[in-house]
Amino acid sequence: MPGTRPKAIERTARDERAVTLRASGMKLEDIARHIGLKGRSGAFAAVMRGLEVRRAMNDGAREKLRQLELERCDASEERLSAALDLTENPFALSALENALSGVRSRRAKLLGLDAPVKLEVDDARTLEARELQERAAQVAEYLRGTGMNAVAGDAGARSSPN
Repeated sequence: MPGTRPKAIERTARDERAVTLRASGMKLEDIARHIGLKGRSGAFAAVMRGLEVRRAMNDGAREKLRQLELERCDASEERLSAALDLTENPFALSALENALSGVRSRRAKLLGLDAPVKLEVDDARTLEARELQERAAQVAEYLRGTGMNAVAGDAGARSSPN
């Protein structure tokens, strides 16, 4: 994080300006000239320092938001649990239990307690091959049903001559 001395504040402001200029598409050499640095490497260092400050600020803001959401979860769980203790209506009980489950699920996600979700990504070739295999199986099944097993290409289901 940036310091509070005048030179540190000035440097942080210059680094932020370097990031803004770089984001607008300006070349490092031009950034160096524009903000009074000696060369491309100085501009690069300023941009990197500026990005690091932004990342640290974003991390802090993200953590504050996470804490706020956790506090909201706590308050919601407390109210739902109190209502759960007071009601005898089976429909209300079910609705409260579902809401409580949702709050607990949200808390687990915020805290990173859930195992990562594994996603399977298929490209078009994999999907096409799978579709072709399914279609071939359907055709083979149809042909077996019509007594044309030899044509189906299924060696285990070939009909033997009678």
